[in-house]
Amino acid sequence: MSPDDYRKAVRPKVQGSWNLHKAFNGYDIDFFIMLSSLSGIAGTPSQCNYAAGNTFQDALARHRVNQGLSGAALDLGMVKSMGYLFDHKDQLERLRKQGCHVLDEEDVLTAIESAVTSNPQEQMLLGANGTNLDETLDARFWSIPRRPKSSGANVAVKTASSDLGGALMAAASLQEATQAVLDTLTHKLSDIFMLNPADISPGSSVSDLGVDSLVAVELRNLLALRGGAEISIFDILQSGSLSALAEKAASKSTFIDLALLS
Repeated sequence: MSPDDYRKAVRPKVQGSWNLHKAFNGYDIDFFIMLSSLSGIAGTPSQCNYAAGNTFQDALARHRVNQGLSGAALDLGMVKSMGYLFDHKDQLERLRKQGCHVLDEEDVLTAIESAVTSNPQEQMLLGANGTNLDETLDARFWSIPRRPKSSGANVAVKTASSDLGGALMAAASLQEATQAVLDTLTHKLSDIFMLNPADISPGSSVSDLGVDSLVAVELRNLLALRGGAEISIFDILQSGSLSALAEKAASKSTFIDLALLS
């Protein structure tokens, strides 16, 4: 990579973000949100210039917070329905096969809405689920809370895509957590098949509901991103009932209190 190529990708992120920081410095604004990327944390092969620009935005968010100002960097993973991957389906498929989690436009817009309303501090990670990184061994991830206990900025890190994460963290029993997952699955299936949620029986098997491998992928991504539960496509397709799938996802969720499983 030539110095010119490096600067072309770094300057818009660095100078653009810094100019906005200076322009609004001294004003009492409700939020200051930058669209950053997970590449600023994990790095991206052959794109060190892009990763460097996003790392600057992450640092600028912390700098603003340390000054008592609002500041947040929304670190996005891969987005399938817009941007580069939307125009390069082959790259999208390659990354999927590598185990990377893929976001859709709704996830991004909901995360932005959450950032506006919750005023998070510093960084929000979106789409880190499903990567090949071992966050427990990689020192770069040690400062990231695994399961926030309080409301506010930390909760926004885990519940940026929906209210399911918050419901699971607030659950007082496994049954309550299961119901939260069941409600989310029911709503998702009603959107996919254009059904009234009341017509979707919790006792029906997923195959009876019309779930095929493509829909199972959507449900797997939903449970991983919004519920913190890694469920295989095979387990989804073989579930005896929708309620059984919800219970399995709830029991595997990283959001619920482990004491509920004992």
